[in-house]
Amino acid sequence: MQHSNITIDNLLNNDSFIAWVVSDREQHSDYWNGIKEELPKDVAEILDKAASIIEKIKILYVDSDENHITSDFIQQQYIKLLEARNTKTISPETKVFKIRTVLKYAAILVLLLSISGIYYYSEKMDGAFENHLISTTYNSKDILIETPDHKFFVIDDSTKNNWLTDNGIFVSVTNEQIKFVASDDAKGSSDEPFKVYTPNDKRYHVILTDGTNIELNGNSILTFGLSEESNKRNVALIGEAFFDVARNEHAPFTVQSSDLSVKVLGTEFNISNYPENGYTSTTLIEGSVEVSNASNKSVVIKPGNQARSYKGSENIEVKNVDVQEVVAWTSGRMIFNDEKFVDLIPKLNRWYGINFILSDEELSNVRFTGTLKKENDLTHFLQMLKYTEGINYEISNNEVKLFINQ
Repeated sequence: MQHSNITIDNLLNNDSFIAWVVSDREQHSDYWNGIKEELPKDVAEILDKAASIIEKIKILYVDSDENHITSDFIQQQYIKLLEARNTKTISPETKVFKIRTVLKYAAILVLLLSISGIYYYSEKMDGAFENHLISTTYNSKDILIETPDHKFFVIDDSTKNNWLTDNGIFVSVTNEQIKFVASDDAKGSSDEPFKVYTPNDKRYHVILTDGTNIELNGNSILTFGLSEESNKRNVALIGEAFFDVARNEHAPFTVQSSDLSVKVLGTEFNISNYPENGYTSTTLIEGSVEVSNASNKSVVIKPGNQARSYKGSENIEVKNVDVQEVVAWTSGRMIFNDEKFVDLIPKLNRWYGINFILSDEELSNVRFTGTLKKENDLTHFLQMLKYTEGINYEISNNEVKLFINQ
């Protein structure tokens, strides 16, 4: 290992180094002892600090298998202690820490702070996205993240990585979610826009630095910043998303869509503004939100209400809806209640990632009631249409043509 690569960040991402320390310098001893003997004093101090951190964690986790103290293990403990520290209120549903565990995290935090600051900080941070994700060009088939410098990175089934950005934001990314957690060294000026894109047939979670959890439906784009300034909780949405907003009485959370702006302090709601819908809707599940449009008209809606603004209209319509139908997509279902087929097509396109075509004009007004489940494939749905609705189909390339049996 080159001397320039010996940073606390790199060492705590090195399983060989961790195994050397945890095994009381027995594993990989020739390699690491040899390196240490060659190091100048200032670099050797960095190696000793990293070793000290690992030893403290080992002591705190004496009831754990030593083989579990890997770089992934250390990073996960760091994420948990940051989340525990940043969580001001914990609901009964999310109380996942036992007293003993919380004390361990608190002890680790004190230890890390006592050793020249949070251990992930180093002058030569390897925190750029291109060092941890696969770069790509824009396409509509993958889950993508676009960084402020307009570079695209793909998130696929094999994605699993954690790292600290140069401005002190810890990033944890898998094929199901990307999470941003602010470390103690976070610099509070990163409000440049990131974007997450989802393809037609995929959903994805984005967890912001304030703890807000956003689930994106297919064919959606979320724009957001990572600023630590409390008055900058603003995101923009194209498509559909379910929001579980972390409560902050002093900093409203704002979602800007094509026709509506939604302002909340902390609540759960669903926004849909696919361009093909011709309208933007906000459906409130819990709490209270203020919805406004470009004409400066606003309305406060209650749980069970849906506010709609149609393109070209200055008004906001409010009606009661079945919220379970609206948010069913978040649990892998779509619920239809006497809906026209012509209105189903955009939803089916997103759900199955394939283009549906109505070959017979009279199919447009046929109404459909039923529930689709993500675990059931396209053929299951088409067979159901054939034998219950008398609607036949042909599949060719990336198209499904629907027509009425003669």
